[in-house]
Order: sequence, then structure tokens, then C-alpha cells
Amino acid sequence: MSQKNIIQTPLYKGLQYLYAFLMTNIYFLIGNIFIIFTFFSVPASFSSIPLYYIALIPMGPSLIALFYTIGKLHREKTIQPTKDFFQSYLKNFFIAIRYWLIQLTLITVLAVDIVYLMSKGYVLWTVISVIALCIILIATINGFAILATFEVNVKNVIIFSILMIKNYFLKALLSLTTLLSFAIIWYGYPSEATLGIFSIVVYFLMRTNYAALFDLKKNYSSESGEQL
Repeated sequence: MSQKNIIQTPLYKGLQYLYAFLMTNIYFLIGNIFIIFTFFSVPASFSSIPLYYIALIPMGPSLIALFYTIGKLHREKTIQPTKDFFQSYLKNFFIAIRYWLIQLTLITVLAVDIVYLMSKGYVLWTVISVIALCIILIATINGFAILATFEVNVKNVIIFSILMIKNYFLKALLSLTTLLSFAIIWYGYPSEATLGIFSIVVYFLMRTNYAALFDLKKNYSSESGEQL
């Protein structure tokens, strides 16, 4: 069998995807070694929230690098995991930090509010806070997908991420369902799932939102004045 025929076989393509998922997932874990260390060494409590918040800050650049690399894999069917991941990590480091600080702060405040409201038995306000947290999580997913695909500032990322929820509500629900489903899998099988789950989750999220990102580019690039 010729080399060309081997490259075109489903087995070869499957191994390519497996390698891409594994390597990008490893790089993502390395970029988040601080929060991993904190998770296993510091018990979760109200007093440890500031430490967890600080430990999560480096996740921003790692997330955008993962979204970029896996998004490229979905579009082009092949990537150079090491080169693509770290190129995106360095290029988008500062905008990722700025955007992630905003989203992380909102997520942290809402998570603390939910725990407090539940402890006080405020059912209605708990439900409202949970809904708000879900919206922020979806907007955060959209935001990283946008940052990983287009050149855009933080202000417009926030605007466009909300527009994606409004214009593609069913896709937003699917993204949230995907996130929760894989979170359950990771909770049940943490050791096995950690090896590749983050890359796989992002792949499903980028595939789900691909059409929405394309429409965003078509409908708003000329209006925003940026390179969508």
C-alpha cells in the first residue's frame, strides 16, 4: 500500500486525532499545574476561595490555546499540536488574561452566592443565580471560541458572546449540556478522563458553534471594524 493510501485510511486519521487530543490535553494540564496542585493540596472552603481564584487565573491563556488548536483541527482536519498550541498561547496571552479575569470574577461571585443562598434556604434566588451562572458559562465558552477564531478586543468579545446566545439559543443549550455531561464523566472517572477529556470537550464545543462563528463573521465583521 502506498504512503498516500495509508494517510487516507480511517485508521491513520483516527490516530492523528487521538495524538492531537492527547498532546493538546497534556499541554493544557501543564498550563494549569497551579490549580491542579491547589486542588489536591488545599481543601475547598470559603476561606480558600481567594487562593483558588488566583490559581485559576493562568487557565485563561491555556483555554484560548486549546480552543484555537482544536478549532483548527476541526476546520483543517490536521494540526501541529506543539507549534499551534504554544503559538496561540503566547500570541493571545494578554487578551486571554483580561477576558478570563472578567469571566472568572463573575463565575466566582455567582458560585459563592449560590452556596450562600442554598444554605439560607432561599430557593427562588438560588434558581435565579443558577440560571445567571449558566448564562455566564455559555458566554465564556462563546468568548473563548471567538477569541480563538478572530482578532477582536475584549469589549466586542463580550458583546458577540451574548449575541451568540441570543441568536443561537439551542446551540447555547447544547454547549451547556455538553459541558455538564463531560463534567459528570470526569467526576465519575477522574483519572482516566483527565488524560484527554478537556481537548475532547473543546472539540465538541467548537463543532457545535462552528456555524454560529461563521455567521458572526459574515454578519458583523464590517460593523465591528475588526478582523472577524
